[in-house]
Amino acid sequence: MSIRTSKQRLMPILVSIASAAVFSIRWIKCLPFSGHMPVVSSEGPMRFGSYMIYAREPFSFPLGVIKSLTFPFNDADILRSSSVPIFAIFFKLLAKLYAPFLQFYYFTLVELAAVFFTAYLTYRLLEIFKVEFFLLRLLGSILCSLSFVFLVRSYYDHTLIAIHVPIYLAFAYVYIRLAKNPCARHFIAFLLVFILAALADPYVLFGICFMTSICILGHFLNLIFGNAYTGGKSFLSISAAFLIALFLSQEIIMLITAYHFPTTSSWASCLNFGLGGGQSVADVFSLIIPTAGRLQPRASYLAKMGFPVTTGDLPVGLDEGVVYLGTVICGLICVLLILGIVDIFRRPYLFLTRLKLKGISKLYLNISLTPGAIIGISAFLLYILSWGHVVHIFGHRIDAILFTPAGILAELHRRLFYIRSMGRLAIPFALYILIATIFWLNQYLVAHREIYRGAFRKRLCAFLVFILIALHVYEVRGYIKPAEVTPKIILNIFNNEEINVIKSLLKGKKALFLVPGVRDAYTENDIIKGEYASTWDKKCFALALYSEIPTNLEYDLRISSHSEVIKSDKTKILEGDLAALVDKYGDIAIASPLIFAESILERTDIPLRCYKMQNFAILVPIKRIKGQGGQYE
Repeated sequence: MSIRTSKQRLMPILVSIASAAVFSIRWIKCLPFSGHMPVVSSEGPMRFGSYMIYAREPFSFPLGVIKSLTFPFNDADILRSSSVPIFAIFFKLLAKLYAPFLQFYYFTLVELAAVFFTAYLTYRLLEIFKVEFFLLRLLGSILCSLSFVFLVRSYYDHTLIAIHVPIYLAFAYVYIRLAKNPCARHFIAFLLVFILAALADPYVLFGICFMTSICILGHFLNLIFGNAYTGGKSFLSISAAFLIALFLSQEIIMLITAYHFPTTSSWASCLNFGLGGGQSVADVFSLIIPTAGRLQPRASYLAKMGFPVTTGDLPVGLDEGVVYLGTVICGLICVLLILGIVDIFRRPYLFLTRLKLKGISKLYLNISLTPGAIIGISAFLLYILSWGHVVHIFGHRIDAILFTPAGILAELHRRLFYIRSMGRLAIPFALYILIATIFWLNQYLVAHREIYRGAFRKRLCAFLVFILIALHVYEVRGYIKPAEVTPKIILNIFNNEEINVIKSLLKGKKALFLVPGVRDAYTENDIIKGEYASTWDKKCFALALYSEIPTNLEYDLRISSHSEVIKSDKTKILEGDLAALVDKYGDIAIASPLIFAESILERTDIPLRCYKMQNFAILVPIKRIKGQGGQYE
């Protein structure tokens, strides 16, 4: 292997390590096995607690089902707990070999890996697009891996969404390789990306399926209007790979979960249901709406310059679609547009001649769409889909637009109404614009080589690139500053004595009913939204973990009929109708905050023993003594 080849292989790795090193500042206080984790959002206990409960259970089929949750159905799964199934399954396997992995908070490690692979794949994509300047490949890798698209998700504690970025880049990379050179190696790599997406999140799987469908259509047009041989070869290879990938993805999902979509109600339509209800979508101009205000650590440069709309002005829910390109990229786009216009006015005849030659070549030589152009079109169409069925323009809801692509598709295929957070689908187009901007900058420099001729000019260009990198890193510094840490939540709720009491009280019980539920603690109920809203969810998962018996813990996106049954059981407990539950399920127990426990004790239709602990109580029905006239112990 030559020195040049070794350098070509080593440089993207070194660039990726540099990007990950900068991002690692965020997790410097909570490295793996440090005993600490970052302070997380309300979904943190669900994500981490679900993993620990899942890791404690033996492997069974389906692989991702968590049997200790959603009693009496026990149909919870790791796919919808935001625990990132591919890593949850892997670390559960390691936990069987090495016990500390049972309590391993792996999400920070996942994000570090995501930054590394984002930088690496960006570098390789820029190589495919023939960006010949190393400094531009470095600039592109840094801007993508430390982009607002990724960092906003990390800052919001959405690791599951943050990993969409490297998955979309991996899809683009293997698709272009397969389209240009159909071979077994690229074919298998294409399938592996779909398997990875299926093991990550349904949203990213849906996104790459949609984009592949558009890509196949693009290659079909190439087959009809372009070179029949190359177009036909690419069309057949990508179509075959997509069909096999769909089959494998479905099998993977069924392997890790037994969940099925519920049937859609007949009244559902694009005017009153689904797709986030017009929320959780992307704004039409989300690419240029700078970050500032609500949930933002620092305002971006563009916001400080007085841009009239920022992410802080967007309605609640549109956070899902935040894909701000960054001030550096927006600035480069503006500069390139100005330089292009100047070139046209300086040499109008040359511009018109080139335009004429391009038209003639497309007419007579059947120039086909390139894979890069095709994937750009597919990303743009997915971006349009991310607007949902109610369009928002600079934060203003436009109800008059009734028939958007998302609404029409959902009407044609009713299951699409269950895609709630459409804004997540805006990610690939933002990544495409980021990479395309670096490509256009490279094209301009190649066409104007006089800019960097000479040692001084080369050094000046290098200096400007490093200035751009420094400006971007400084702009996003609020997202990469060391995160606040805490001892691992759930694990620090009870001391050893309390854990032993919990295990003793609940040993042999059929199930533990937690009232109110995890999500109930975030309602507007004045009784529970104060003290209990910040602690009850953690106690619920800690009780589920240490009791080692099934619980009625549930969370979003469960089968609707099952949720109704679980809700009905909780209502019966609050109303004191416990005899029916004991007859139905057998020997059960109840855990509830003190204020609810006292109410249950007043209303119960069977005698209960009350064991108080911290600010909650465990209620255990007193058993009847056989042969003693139905008396209780």
